[in-house]
Amino acid sequence: MGRRDVPCGAQYANLQAVETMGVEPNTGNKTYRDAIYQLGTRDWANAFRVLDSAGAAAVADVLWGTTLPNTAIRKWCVALLDHHGDRTSVPVLRHLLSDSSPTVRRHAVHSIGCQRCKPEPLDCAVVDLLLDRIEHDPSPRVRRVAAHQLGCQPQEAHAAPTIARLLSTERSSRVRSVLTWTLRMHTRT
Repeated sequence: MGRRDVPCGAQYANLQAVETMGVEPNTGNKTYRDAIYQLGTRDWANAFRVLDSAGAAAVADVLWGTTLPNTAIRKWCVALLDHHGDRTSVPVLRHLLSDSSPTVRRHAVHSIGCQRCKPEPLDCAVVDLLLDRIEHDPSPRVRRVAAHQLGCQPQEAHAAPTIARLLSTERSSRVRSVLTWTLRMHTRT
């Protein structure tokens, strides 16, 4: 294992989440592993296409990529999970909602909230996870994406009062605008 393979800090917890799932963090496929590292370079788009084309075959490597210290690699790995995430990716996505990088958190919010892109919906409390991000994330951009994804979810009885409360306390006008739409989506008959 080379120096750049060693997770540090918060990423160590991501690696533990990957290992806890029983998924082999790295399949040993050199093409996928090289593509994961390439996501952190200017040539990230070619690597993204390789991994996207591989689909489910590369998911274990993509999950492993979320443990690396390079923010760009984590961001693009989470973006790949938007289309290829499955039940095995839920614990990692949940953990990435509190990543140190707001960009990674934003992609994790989208990956959890956007169910239509996946082969099958993720089995997790999507509405509750999104409400939590709106309430607690320090980044207005992450909160805005969470509010949008929440508006795309099926109505749940407990969501509307919480959305109304969050709307009344939100400081960002852009987030408030999206929350207004989200509240309409969750109160329509």
